[in-house]
Amino acid sequence: MPTSEAGSAPGLVRALARAGRLARGLARWTGDLALALAGAVLLAAHLRSDALLPLSYVGLVPWVWLWGIRERRAGWGTFVAAAGTYWVLYHTFLASYAWWVPVAMVFVYGLPFLPFAFLLRIARRSRLPWTIVVPVAWVSTEWIFAHLALGRVADMLLGYAQAPILSLIQVADVGSVYLVSFIVAMVNGAIADVIAARAWSPVVLWRSRARWPLAAAAGILVAANLYGLLRLRSLHLEPGPRIGVVQPAVDHTGYNTFTVYGPTVALTARTWDAPGKVDLIVWPENSIQDYLDRFGVYEEDLKWLARRAGAPLLVGSYGRHPQAPAVSTNTVTLAGPAGLSTERYDKIRLMPWMEYVPFTPFLAAVAPDLARYHARLTAAIIGYATTGSSEFRGRRVTVFDWPGLPRFSALICFETMDPTLAREAVVGGARVLVNPTSEGLVGTRLQLQMLRIAALRAVETRVPVVRAGNMGISGYIAPDGRIQSIVRGQQRGSVVFDPGVATQRVMLAAGSASPYARFGDLFVFAVLASAVAGVAYAATRRPA
Repeated sequence: MPTSEAGSAPGLVRALARAGRLARGLARWTGDLALALAGAVLLAAHLRSDALLPLSYVGLVPWVWLWGIRERRAGWGTFVAAAGTYWVLYHTFLASYAWWVPVAMVFVYGLPFLPFAFLLRIARRSRLPWTIVVPVAWVSTEWIFAHLALGRVADMLLGYAQAPILSLIQVADVGSVYLVSFIVAMVNGAIADVIAARAWSPVVLWRSRARWPLAAAAGILVAANLYGLLRLRSLHLEPGPRIGVVQPAVDHTGYNTFTVYGPTVALTARTWDAPGKVDLIVWPENSIQDYLDRFGVYEEDLKWLARRAGAPLLVGSYGRHPQAPAVSTNTVTLAGPAGLSTERYDKIRLMPWMEYVPFTPFLAAVAPDLARYHARLTAAIIGYATTGSSEFRGRRVTVFDWPGLPRFSALICFETMDPTLAREAVVGGARVLVNPTSEGLVGTRLQLQMLRIAALRAVETRVPVVRAGNMGISGYIAPDGRIQSIVRGQQRGSVVFDPGVATQRVMLAAGSASPYARFGDLFVFAVLASAVAGVAYAATRRPA
């Protein structure tokens, strides 16, 4: 009996020790996860209110602490959870399809953020200030995310959140939205340097290692705003054409003439009932939920509306792809008093699952039944079976040329997220960008974000942007990123989910094209080159 008791005591001690280690490990993991998620919340806080915009200047700091500064690094799974939460906070509306949809999307849209954690982990070896490392790592990650994310759905770049700060975003005409993101991330890095200095030297907080990075970040932030104030004062704007937009506020659920098309025709006919009131009328994306050439029905109506208004209409509809007539395209076409123009634009960036079913070739090669199930599940969730194909999409931006109007281009729906498309249009001669869109019931927060994104496109290219949203937000943005006006509905005076129309004379920027329009992504390529050089340098150093 004594022997048995003596033998059981060490076993109990070992079990208690293991339980203690497990509890401490769980506590550490929980703390890491909470801090990482706090960073995601801080970065997305501006979606709730512009008053919370300053939180984006500290939102990256928890991530820098967990994967860069601290000796014990947090795990990769924790970062995926944090990055996924950041993405979900922008796209909570997806839960309206099914509760698990935004969670599943984390595995699609959370992984492209991993380079940020990777770069932070290896940057410790270089011992470079975080004021330099963080903006280079973050902008490189944003660029990777924007190019590798499925469908290039990149609506959550740090620079977009700064759209309300007109003096800051003017630098986008030099380095696009990525330069704005760089400045915000640099402030995050400077704060991380202060924290790192305290961690390494608890007695002396304001040692030079912390002072000069903070001063440099503050100096660059001030310089960027001074540049912006100068540009706002020196940018010469002149009156342009009068552009009308229609916001029918009818959900795209039906498939007949009267769901969206009927109210859009009625609003157009009532508003512009005589020539001389407008120079161009823009309808939202898919205002005609049908092929525009079907039986010639729509063309006669459009000709009558154009004659009545004395102005052409830019109409969103389905199109037939030139190489595959059975495949529908998302198309905008000009219609005038004489009929449809030969000029049209087919959407280049297609929305995954909404406009085409991704992964189909891969799934078909693995298991044909799996591909069919994926297509049926997609149709059941979104409510229709898409006939689009990523293979048969638009290939180039169209610059529309109509007598009496400055040349203009259309970016459909979320294509405004891609600065290269806007630049391609302006290099091709466009002096106005129009954005026919149908964001459905995504919610006001994301619609406001899309308005901010359009403002950055205006600043980058120095051309006005006109948004015509089926559900809103529709409005006019000047070349300096300033909101000229927003369409308010005729029933409740709301900017969303309320039918309305507006006519506004847009402002055109005089002078030469912006540096970004002329030279493209030189800034972001320099950042990417710096990231590669930094990785190579860190590889030659011993681990810290």
